[in-house]
Amino acid sequence: FYNRLHDADGYTIVQADNGYFVYATSDAAGNVIPTQYVAGTTDPESLGLKPNIMISQEEYQKKRDMMKVMDRDSKDDAVLNHGTYNNLVVFIKFKGDSDITTTKTEIDEMFNNDGYYDISMNNYFKKATYNQLSMVSYCYPLPEGDKIIAYEDIYPRNYYQPYNATTNPEGYTNQAEREFPLLKRAIEFIADQVPDTLNIDRNNDGFIDNVIFVVKGNVGDWSDLLWPHMWSMYGEEAYIHGKRVGTFNFQLETSSYFTVSTLCHEMSHSMGLPDL
Repeated sequence: FYNRLHDADGYTIVQADNGYFVYATSDAAGNVIPTQYVAGTTDPESLGLKPNIMISQEEYQKKRDMMKVMDRDSKDDAVLNHGTYNNLVVFIKFKGDSDITTTKTEIDEMFNNDGYYDISMNNYFKKATYNQLSMVSYCYPLPEGDKIIAYEDIYPRNYYQPYNATTNPEGYTNQAEREFPLLKRAIEFIADQVPDTLNIDRNNDGFIDNVIFVVKGNVGDWSDLLWPHMWSMYGEEAYIHGKRVGTFNFQLETSSYFTVSTLCHEMSHSMGLPDL
């Protein structure tokens, strides 16, 4: 929910409006604010700065509350952790991006393979539940042969990176206000391709059990929008055959984190597990 950049001695570093990374201090209200001193060019101790400057507990709690997820009722577990769990995998690229290079074969190997020694998300949950749960993932937009097709968004990548007055004036200050409309547009693009015979709401609560969005490109900084995460969509409503998108995972396709391990980690959150 929160991270900070600091030097070897614990002095906090933030990016100022001019784009430079500078040492931080705090104001009377306890807010972390930039100084004029560029990190690494002077001794922060000699300037009277204090190490380990960070946000208040109240501000931390606000960040936690912002990343709220939908309440899960334990009665759902008997339905969702047995049988076949159908996952929708929706591919996205930003405006002007090249096509996704991972092939449909590679995606199936990561998500669906179920041979005894296969390393896949499906096999992880099968083994962990002693064959009581399997996960079948379906790619959208529908692939063309072995080629993965992606929804191309109306905004470029920098629109989904943090705001800085100098280095990224088009960036965001509120993650949800950028992320959820993006996901809604992607869902509306692929909704008609999902067959109405596919059971995507096994507990009949009106919400799609889970959607995994796979976005073209590398990760951003830890805990930014462009970082693997699980969340629940609120404030924006997107539907497939009358079922609303709620819980989702967010993955980055060309990053070193696009692995079976990360898929299992985030999917475990969707199943209700803590941050193991």
